[in-house]
Amino acid sequence: MNDKLVNVGFQMGAVSLGLGAFGGTVDLLHACRRGYEAWGGLSGLDQDLAVLRAKLVLQQGLFEQWQRDWYNFAVTNKVSVEKLRLLKEHSRTVEPALDSVRNLIDGMKALRDYAATGQTPTGVDRLKWVANEIESSKKTLNEIESLLAGLYRLLPPRSPNIEAAQIIISMSSQQESSDAVEALPRPNPRPQSFLEH
Repeated sequence: MNDKLVNVGFQMGAVSLGLGAFGGTVDLLHACRRGYEAWGGLSGLDQDLAVLRAKLVLQQGLFEQWQRDWYNFAVTNKVSVEKLRLLKEHSRTVEPALDSVRNLIDGMKALRDYAATGQTPTGVDRLKWVANEIESSKKTLNEIESLLAGLYRLLPPRSPNIEAAQIIISMSSQQESSDAVEALPRPNPRPQSFLEH
């Protein structure tokens, strides 16, 4: 009975912090995940697109681990209430960063569509367009990595990311082959948390 009262107390603490304030953040997290998943589902790509896809899959693994550490937890003790306080304190920093990440991923949609269908926009020189899009996407990847690195410094991941470690090991042992990345199991579905819709 006493444990139930303590748990209710922590839940009340979470409510007092204003969980509704995280609705926009959670929407952005879902939007980023959908953008990454669209790339993750591609296969049979040429070398440049396969490397680009592998980098995005790696980013996705790190991003999802960070999300699990910071946005998928139950409010059961003082530590979890303190995490809520930190999230609320940094929400004005986290949301614009996530919004930028989402926009950057969405900005690679034309190249992703080409990777999925092999079709370029009509009236363009195919080889030149693909080369320009790949070069632009490399810059976009650097911008995303910079934004995410900032988020990871602000709210450091708390637990090791076994999936990302497996990808790094596979990539280095296969030397520029994305086959190893495609063969790895997809991350497990995220556990339900108090912040999910």
